[in-house]
Amino acid sequence: MGLIAASGSARRFRRSRVLTALLSAGWPAVAVGVLIGPAGVGAVTPELISNLTPVVFAGLGWIGLMIGMQLHLSVLDSLPRVVWRLGVLDLVVSASVFGALTFLAFTVWPDSLPGGLRSGMSALIAASIISACGVGWSMETRSLRHSDSPESARLALFVRAAGGLAAAFALAWLGVASKIAVRLHSEAEIGGAGSGLLLIVVAMVASVAVGLLGGVALRRAGKSRADLLAVFLGVVALSAGLAADLRFSPLLASMIVGAVLVNLAGEPLRSFQRFIMEAEHVVAVVFSLIAGAMLTTRIELAAVILAIGLVAARLITKPVIFRIGAGAAGGSEGGDGGVDVSALPSNSPLFAAPIRQSPVALAIAVSAVIVTPEAAPLLTIVVIVGVLSEALPLVMTVRRGAELKTGEADAGEASSS
Repeated sequence: MGLIAASGSARRFRRSRVLTALLSAGWPAVAVGVLIGPAGVGAVTPELISNLTPVVFAGLGWIGLMIGMQLHLSVLDSLPRVVWRLGVLDLVVSASVFGALTFLAFTVWPDSLPGGLRSGMSALIAASIISACGVGWSMETRSLRHSDSPESARLALFVRAAGGLAAAFALAWLGVASKIAVRLHSEAEIGGAGSGLLLIVVAMVASVAVGLLGGVALRRAGKSRADLLAVFLGVVALSAGLAADLRFSPLLASMIVGAVLVNLAGEPLRSFQRFIMEAEHVVAVVFSLIAGAMLTTRIELAAVILAIGLVAARLITKPVIFRIGAGAAGGSEGGDGGVDVSALPSNSPLFAAPIRQSPVALAIAVSAVIVTPEAAPLLTIVVIVGVLSEALPLVMTVRRGAELKTGEADAGEASSS
């Protein structure tokens, strides 16, 4: 199915704005995964999903590498201050709001939330995972743009740039916050958060070492696709194995490896980047299929209420974060590259773009399930939030398109008369 979704015939469906938004988020593939998984017809059994763990780790490693390879120092240095402001503001506010909501829900409803969470996961661990899923937003903007004005183009650029930066922040927050939460929750471990911080440092240093080894291997591989495949699998296996041994986030470990590679590997990295990017859409579809197959529908009403509360939080906080962070609240373009929104219609769907959940959230939830199987209901909550948070921007897109068509029709009638 991944090859079919990446084919030229399937790309014709992307002419529709609604289908573009849904396909870019991977929801059709997730739906197919649910259909063929244990929650559907059962063609994919829990045992088969368990056997696919190495494939899931490879997918997580690929996602982490892709994000890490965007962290070239020259690129980060060229980002306008407004993009950094957006990313940092979103990290602080989102981690606080979504983490607090989840912690409150697990504290107020300890007996009504899913049983697996009660027995295997504390409110603090769940809050660290959901808060990381709440950071950032979808970077797709083609379905939301109804204007080609410079201000609209700049606003779309902020959505993409800040969304990409926030994805890296989300993985960093996940690795640190979840590790500390696990150490604080474990009564068997002595040393608490301090011991957790030490393991975080060890894992990061080891990930840097894997990146350095990968750089040496890339220089030896040259442009040979077979050798590049061997390097890719070796880097993913080393980073994933490292994360598994230290119970560390495989996403963060592979992101660190990717960041080291992109900054130190030099010319040999270009062939490696092309090799990975060629399989981008196929791997994304396959990963979404597996995520859907892993989905559990056995959650209680309180978990659904939590998901709806998280969606409401996105509706309230994300547009405010975006307007303030982008320098839009003042209505003037500042020296840091802020955008003047006075030239844009107030009902532009681009302002609702940050409401949509980041695609990285799905990978974060899957990685949590792989490391801690008791977190399976959290994956369902993340999917509910992701699907519902797509609704408002899609409605705004369709409505704005209808308004523009009506305006053009009225203008045509006026000119003809």
